[in-house]
Amino acid sequence: HVEALADVVHAVPPFDANLMALVSHEVNHVIVWNGLGRPGTSFLNEGLASALLSERFHNSGPSFFHHWVGTHIGQYPPLSRLIDDDEWRNVEQARAYTVGASFLAYLLQMYDADKLRKIYSSDSADFSSRFQSVYGITLDQAQNEWQTFSQGR
Repeated sequence: HVEALADVVHAVPPFDANLMALVSHEVNHVIVWNGLGRPGTSFLNEGLASALLSERFHNSGPSFFHHWVGTHIGQYPPLSRLIDDDEWRNVEQARAYTVGASFLAYLLQMYDADKLRKIYSSDSADFSSRFQSVYGITLDQAQNEWQTFSQGR
C-alpha cells in the first residue's frame, strides 16, 4: 500500500481480474502522487486511484462504479461524511472506495481534470468550501447531479 511505502509486492497466481484491478489501483496511487503530490483526504486518495482504473482488462472501473451507485441509492453515506477523514475510517471500505471512485470519475467525465486538481490537496475541513469555490455548486448539489447521472448507467 502506498502509505506504507512498500518496496516489494508479492502476487501469487492466478493473475485474474481482481488482482489486476488491485495492482492497477496501487499503481495509480504512485502515478497520481508523483504528478500531484499527496492528496488532502482519504476520499481523494482512494477514490481517485479507483476512478482512474482502466476497463480494458477488467470490469472494475467507472462504468461498474456508476452502475453500483445508481442501483444502491440510500445504501451508502453522503459525500459530506466521506470527505471527513475521521468519518472515512468508520465507513465500510468497499462502499467508501466505490462511492469515492464513482463521484470522482463523474467529476472527471462531466467537468475537467483541472478543477479536480484544484481541490486535490484540500483537507477535510476545507473540502466543501473549496469544492463550491471551484465547481460553482455545493457538494450536496453535486451529489444530487452525480446520483441522477449514475441512475442512468
